[in-house]
Amino acid sequence: MDKQQQKPEVSKKSKTIFIATITGLIGYIGIKEGYKRTRKALFGDPENPWRKALFYTAVAGTIIAHKYGDEIKESYHNFMDRTETIIEKRTDKRVEKLRNKLEEQYNITKSLEEANELMREGKQQLRTENSNLRNENQNLEQKISVYQTRIREHEIREEERNHLVNYTQRNITKEPRNTPTKQNRTEPKKEESKGILRNITNGITNIFTRDNEQETKTDKWYIVRPGETLSGIAQNFYGDINLFNELARHNNIRNPSDIAVGTPIRMLPGRALKTNDNIQTGTIPSYATVRRGESLADVVVREGLARPNNSRAKAQEILNYNINELGYRPINMRESRIRESVIYLK
Repeated sequence: MDKQQQKPEVSKKSKTIFIATITGLIGYIGIKEGYKRTRKALFGDPENPWRKALFYTAVAGTIIAHKYGDEIKESYHNFMDRTETIIEKRTDKRVEKLRNKLEEQYNITKSLEEANELMREGKQQLRTENSNLRNENQNLEQKISVYQTRIREHEIREEERNHLVNYTQRNITKEPRNTPTKQNRTEPKKEESKGILRNITNGITNIFTRDNEQETKTDKWYIVRPGETLSGIAQNFYGDINLFNELARHNNIRNPSDIAVGTPIRMLPGRALKTNDNIQTGTIPSYATVRRGESLADVVVREGLARPNNSRAKAQEILNYNINELGYRPINMRESRIRESVIYLK
């Protein structure tokens, strides 16, 4: 009984140590097993090095962010402030450059507008000067024509005076020298004055008829072809395009820029022609105007050259006359719908 009672008793300290060691072993084993399972969950059963590196970088980043977060934020804010100031400076420079470019373009456009205004003023002055010169030329030409007519009249008077002087001398030599009475003296004077006036009028009429006959016999004229202008005719026949005004005045054409096809143009007297192509001489035959949309048969009926039944035959005869004898082919019906033309009548 005493031996049984005398069994060694375990102290509380040893019990606590024992329990602590057992719990420590169990915790170690559990922690180790949990560590393995977490590694398998994070990195896979065969561990993936990329997942492992990503995990450790994330952990390191969190540690660094937790430790140096304020410094990183401050440096980030400083960086953003610097970038904003740099961007503002660059934008200010760009704005300044754009402003300078706009000012340069504005100055250039302003100078161009001033130059255009000066050009307009110069053109206006040139137009006024040209109009003044044209008026002066017209006045001079009118004066020259007046002087030429006066000279011609003076020459005619001189010719008539010489003719009358010769005529009177001839009559004086033929008449017998009788001593007339008072009545006989007055009657021959009256008859003589009447004869002188009759001779003057006959001489003037003969001179004018002679001049007109010479002009009509030697008159040169040209038929306007399709597509031709008065300036082109002046250039072709005289080699001077500026003579179209003189041609217009000589032919009584009000608008030189609008001439109907087939219009006869009298050549300028006293000027040599460069070429004699299609030049007609003599009097201009009678002609009629072909209106817009009008046929040659309609012109024949309108002019009274033939009856409506015979209008086509007469129109063909007139067409042959224009083509064969005058060398002029009138415009066709398509062109006659657009513009007027002239046809020469046989």
